[in-house]
Amino acid sequence: MIERRESQRSKSLPLSSMSKITEVKGCIIEKARCTKRRMKVRKIAPSLRGVAEAAGLIGAGKLVFIPTETVYIACTAIQPSPFLSPNTHFMNLLPTRRTNETIIEPPLLLLMSKPVSTLRRLACWKQKRPYAIQQKDVATSESSPVVFFSEAEEVLRRLAMKFWPGPMIIYANTENKSLLPLASKKDNSNYVAISSPSHPLAKRILREGYSSMKLGDTNRVLVGSLSCGGSSSTTTNGSYYLTKASDVSRRVASKFAYSSEDNNKHVAHVIDGEETRELFSVPTCQYGQPCPSSLWIDEPSRTLYIRGKDTFGDIAKDMSEDSLKKLLLLASQCNTTYENQTYTDKVVSAVLFKWKVVDERPK
Repeated sequence: MIERRESQRSKSLPLSSMSKITEVKGCIIEKARCTKRRMKVRKIAPSLRGVAEAAGLIGAGKLVFIPTETVYIACTAIQPSPFLSPNTHFMNLLPTRRTNETIIEPPLLLLMSKPVSTLRRLACWKQKRPYAIQQKDVATSESSPVVFFSEAEEVLRRLAMKFWPGPMIIYANTENKSLLPLASKKDNSNYVAISSPSHPLAKRILREGYSSMKLGDTNRVLVGSLSCGGSSSTTTNGSYYLTKASDVSRRVASKFAYSSEDNNKHVAHVIDGEETRELFSVPTCQYGQPCPSSLWIDEPSRTLYIRGKDTFGDIAKDMSEDSLKKLLLLASQCNTTYENQTYTDKVVSAVLFKWKVVDERPK
């Protein structure tokens, strides 16, 4: 009777809550129950050695929380794919992704140290097209030189020169299927959110993170999440965002649990941005929230949208329609083999003059 009851009891136990079952003198005995373990959190000092360690961990696909000038972000490296499956714990950080025609908040970020060159490699936008200025005298035998460039790339190049590195998040329209798992959907179009933080810690970690990747990983990118787990109801200030390493550690420890016996696979690393005795002692998370405004590059309609709310800091004065329109008409920085840079500037400016800037922020 005892043997039967113990057998029935062992069958009713879920596999995740059982450890080892042994048979002693015909009776099945449960040696121990294995409860869910909390994820381990390890702090890394903001020193040169700590930065190198964090960059190596990120490049290897591990989960590292790094401070920026706005908030802490969860960072890892992925290989863009239509069937994206990055670090499991990283995906658990993300809020529920809505499927209707709304912006996903908070967005997944492509974290860049050299944004334009990296995104060009990922084919984030359409391929370069030929442009030329039509001659007034059509009877002339001379043809106008052709300049090849991407309009969206030129727009992003100008925005990057003005706002990056910094807190501004720029959304670029993409047709690359491998980037769709990272994309936000708006008006039936897919956009990838791009960020290039300005805090010295974040800048150095991203730069060394890309450098630590193997030669065959040229298409891998670093991605980040502004959410450190949970929802807006799980924080004291009603926000997804965290600004202190101690808060990140508590959130991660309470958010993640596992039943595996291999503890080394379940470690999150947090850069201690509040440590002031180390080399990188610049205050972190000074803004305390992501940039309220964002810029959206919509190449099909040749429109640059300003969305969100009124922004903060010195960038507020540059977020008007007039200021951004003047920015688009600056001298070209595109790579071209044509020797006459003045002509190139003229062609690019003539094309970008057709772009509109629309401020959709509430008045």
